[in-house]
Amino acid sequence: MKYLLITIILFSSIYSQDINFEKYNKEFEDGSFLKYSCFYNEASKDTNILLEWGNDKYSRYDTTYNNYRPPSFHWKNNDYIYMSFGCGSPCWGSFFLPLDKNKNKQSFMYQYDVDSLRNLVAYLDFDDDMGGLAIIHDLNEEISDTILLPKCLSAFPGYCIVDYYLKNDSINLTYDPKATFDSTVKTINLSRKINLK
Repeated sequence: MKYLLITIILFSSIYSQDINFEKYNKEFEDGSFLKYSCFYNEASKDTNILLEWGNDKYSRYDTTYNNYRPPSFHWKNNDYIYMSFGCGSPCWGSFFLPLDKNKNKQSFMYQYDVDSLRNLVAYLDFDDDMGGLAIIHDLNEEISDTILLPKCLSAFPGYCIVDYYLKNDSINLTYDPKATFDSTVKTINLSRKINLK
C-alpha cells in the first residue's frame, strides 16, 4: 500500500501528456525482492524512478530523479542488488541496493568492472585539473584504492582507458593519455594488487 501511495504521489507530481510508465517486479529465491516504477518524460528527457527492495522482514524505498533511462537489473548476491543505467554518450552509472537495512544505497558513475564475490566496483572519476582517477571501491567497508592517472587529452577521460578490470586480487589497467576517440595506442600498462585501507 505504501509503495502504491508513493507511486501515485510521484506520478501526480510529474504529470504530463508525454509521460511513459514502466514497472519492474522481481522476487528472488531467498525471499528478497526488487520493484521499481519509472516515469519517463519524452519532452524533457527526464526520468523519475521509485525503487523498493528488501525481504520478508523489511522494505526500503528510494526515489531518484535524473535524465537517464530506466535502470537494468544485473545481479543479486547476499549483500547487494546491482543495477546500471545509461544517461547519454558517453554516460553510464550504477546503483548498489543493500540488503542490510543499516547500510545505504551506493551510486557510481562510469563503472568498468564489478566483482560480485567481494563486492568491489572499479570505476572512473575525473577532475578537470588533476586528470583521471581509477578507483576500486569496497562496498562493504566503503573504502577505496585510488590510482591517479595522467590528464587525458580527450574531452572524456574514459576515451583514454583501453582496458580496466579486476582479476583475483589485482587491478588491471591499460591507459593511453594521448588517446583520441579512435586511438588504440597503449602507453600505460598497470597490474598490481588491490590496496584497500
